[in-house]
Amino acid sequence: MTTKPIYTGTINGRSVRFFETPLNDGKPDFAWHSTDDLMKAANLDPAMIDHFMRWSKADHGDVFRTIATPDGLVTVAPHFVAQGFTDAMVAVGRVPASFPNEYHTAVVSADDALPLKDIDGIIAAFHRHGDTQKGA
Repeated sequence: MTTKPIYTGTINGRSVRFFETPLNDGKPDFAWHSTDDLMKAANLDPAMIDHFMRWSKADHGDVFRTIATPDGLVTVAPHFVAQGFTDAMVAVGRVPASFPNEYHTAVVSADDALPLKDIDGIIAAFHRHGDTQKGA
């Protein structure tokens, strides 16, 4: 099955695709981002992206998923992964301080395409990855 993005935002001048959760369990979730797109938006070159993904998957591989898209296979990750990544890229001086805010603006727009319109769905999505985040 091929999955199309629910939204494509612009972060640091680069396109970043967002997708519905690949978990397919019917539970509320926020939009997942293309890890490759977000890393390119952070000005990482292909070798750095490869290194970062190998390191991330070795430590926390259970939070990443690979999906088929019209453009080929894409690795996606949940919202909390992007939160840590965007803050880290600012901390090491790779991107401007506006980088996390640009991500948040884009993910809010992506979330508008999801069925999380009531407060119960938003709260459930917020708590969905709570156990994973504690170990991250």
